Amino acid sequence: LLSVADSARARMFYDRTIGPLAAHDAKQDGDLLYTLQMFFAYLGNHSQAAAALHIHRNTLLYRLGRIENITSHHLDRAPDRLALQLGLALHRIYQSQKPDLKKA
Repeated sequence: LLSVADSARARMFYDRTIGPLAAHDAKQDGDLLYTLQMFFAYLGNHSQAAAALHIHRNTLLYRLGRIENITSHHLDRAPDRLALQLGLALHRIYQSQKPDLKKA
């Protein structure tokens, strides 16, 4: 993934999957990206992900619904889950490539 992250196609893929969610989080000072990461980290287990996030399971379900609405990807469909996971991986790569403003 690192070898193709700089390509225009990878950027377009990111913009279609995680881009809207990242923009939403930046605008709203939200944590939907982190919620999605934790959801995947716990292999889609709602109870475990909610516990790790220190939120009620219903709150997690609400956030996941918001994620689906914002990204137009559905977490109950395997191709959509894969696309979101790849988008999150690209997000981590792009975030690691940002210049550290504290050093400037």
